[in-house]
Amino acid sequence: MPCTTCIAAMIGVALLFFGFLFSQSLSPSGNIVETEKTVDFSLFGEPHQHDVPARLRKKMVAMLTADVKDADAAAGLLHPAAERSSTKDPMTLDEVTSYLEKFLHELHRVFVERKHSNIWQIWESYEQLVEKTLYKWDQEYLQRMPPRREDGSIFLSLASYRDENCLNTITWAYEKSRNPEKLFVGLVQQNCDAGCHSGLLEDGKMIPAEPDEDCHKVFCESDLGRPHCEAGRVRALHVNETESLGPYAARYFGSKLWYGESWYMQIDAHMTFAQDWDASSLEMLHTAPSRKPIISHYPPPHTVNFTEAKEKAAARLCGPVFASSVLESQIIRLEGLAFYDRTLQKVPKFAPFAAAGYFVAHSGKSYEGVENLFIFISMKLSSLVFVVCMSLHPFQML
Repeated sequence: MPCTTCIAAMIGVALLFFGFLFSQSLSPSGNIVETEKTVDFSLFGEPHQHDVPARLRKKMVAMLTADVKDADAAAGLLHPAAERSSTKDPMTLDEVTSYLEKFLHELHRVFVERKHSNIWQIWESYEQLVEKTLYKWDQEYLQRMPPRREDGSIFLSLASYRDENCLNTITWAYEKSRNPEKLFVGLVQQNCDAGCHSGLLEDGKMIPAEPDEDCHKVFCESDLGRPHCEAGRVRALHVNETESLGPYAARYFGSKLWYGESWYMQIDAHMTFAQDWDASSLEMLHTAPSRKPIISHYPPPHTVNFTEAKEKAAARLCGPVFASSVLESQIIRLEGLAFYDRTLQKVPKFAPFAAAGYFVAHSGKSYEGVENLFIFISMKLSSLVFVVCMSLHPFQML
């Protein structure tokens, strides 16, 4: 699919979604209700409440299309692989992590200077800094990516936000891998190191808490982890929780820790694994009837019996539904439908969606696209647009 068509698809999906979002009000059950003209939109810093929805729509559309004024701009955003022409050596991992840390520190400084600004001013400050620095750096990075190795290696991207299960996830990934010497972890660890508070409210207040465990350090000091870390198979970007930008940006940063591995896998930092999970994943990728397959689904809970589960068909990704949690502001989420397939399939079936919390794909995806740095959490729908534009074919896990 040509780049301009991809951008059109992205904008089309985004405009449809945001146009619907700003033109309707939804009840907690997801039903459309009448919009009250007295709704207080003062949080957005807009002076006239009665015409705010239209003004917001116009401003959002302008932001969504700001970078796509012509075909050349569209091509620049997608960074097609064919345009890589740099004669420089691939960026080292130290170069990558150093620049990302510098960007986050600069963004933190900008936000501190604008701590009394409204949310639109904060957004514009972020947008301007990203366009001025990170987008330009990303274009150079994509010209200087390492060549893909044909050695069956797997890059495992982990974005952890103060996750107490981070250590177990990395440990089990190596413990239960058939070929741990071919597993390379890219960890984006977002922790609180001092002056910490709980993320959960108690009586409406946060309470003091101990600093978060440095799962990277603890794993590398363990008997299991030490040889992998010394061999350079565990890479990490350390981010202070105050500089965290949400899961989408964290996964973008994680993608930059890839260094030529054959396969690219992205999961949450609170996962468990079946024995020989790496071999099973590659078998499904090789079995899928596509040159560019991507295997994805919603993983089962940690209490699952893997011995029994391996004899049953996995749940299908379906939906979508409006999230009911007040913290999620009724974003669109997908659902997992169990028992869709009555018997275990031998060949992966085509799927309509790809989930950000678990997918594994040909690492050529790293060359062909870049996650959107202006999205916080609506990763499922954006993953679908990305998959369509990059001609990747999503399949359901067996």
